[in-house]
Amino acid sequence: MPAEQVAFLILKFLGEDIPKDELTEEIESILISKNLLENDGRLSESGLTFLSSYLPRTTSFSSTFETFWKAYPSSDKWGRFKETRKIRTGKTETRELYDSIVADDPSLERVILEALENEVTQRKKESITQNSIKFMKSPYN
Repeated sequence: MPAEQVAFLILKFLGEDIPKDELTEEIESILISKNLLENDGRLSESGLTFLSSYLPRTTSFSSTFETFWKAYPSSDKWGRFKETRKIRTGKTETRELYDSIVADDPSLERVILEALENEVTQRKKESITQNSIKFMKSPYN
């Protein structure tokens, strides 16, 4: 596959806006014909599979892991509740587990982050008389 097509797929994977011009429209058309992109320009399952085999596994998920890591509560302290324990621990082990999960299906990155954000939001809403955040497990557990 030509480098410009691979680069185009990687930019799509990263969610980058790609300016429309004659060349990018031609590349997008070729990738749609190869079933690597959907008709609306999103990556297809085949495109995700191609990229996951093309990109090195050691570096391809590091930035999304950092987003996940920062979204995870560092402790159970929030609002009027005092800290009783650290929650965000085991970064190395968590990164290895995270990378092994998303390596098989990169679309899970978004699902994992949304699930975490929903859990934190829900636990905060439930924390009327007691802190529900304190019941969260560390990311590795």
